[in-house]
Amino acid sequence: MKKPQNIITLLRHLVIMTVIAVTILISYPQFSYAGLVIRGGQCSAKAFETGAEFEDQGYIQGLSVNYTHQTSDKGRYEEFLGGIGGYGQYCVAVDDNLTKKGVIITPEAIQGNPLHAKLKGKSRDIALALTRYP
Repeated sequence: MKKPQNIITLLRHLVIMTVIAVTILISYPQFSYAGLVIRGGQCSAKAFETGAEFEDQGYIQGLSVNYTHQTSDKGRYEEFLGGIGGYGQYCVAVDDNLTKKGVIITPEAIQGNPLHAKLKGKSRDIALALTRYP
């Protein structure tokens, strides 16, 4: 008679674990449905290559940006400049436009800037998506 109880207990645990896993995936910024990527300064592939570690065949890694998953409204980018303020121009993109091009966004908070992240991908694709705004 203990076998049916064991199966029910196992099923309960599986349901609980599934709910926890789905909640974690939904709440993790990289799996959000909307977000903004913001970079201070020039918005060209050449500028991005000098601001990151350059690899062969036009790939860069470690391009510093700010990233938020709180909005995809480019008009609100100024709310998320903490840690990168003071530039005369900013480059802004909706994260979907970068990830569709294979660009990887890695949140990497640093002291004084919890929104800091790094990009990795083709510098040309990053420059096409991460453009001057407004």
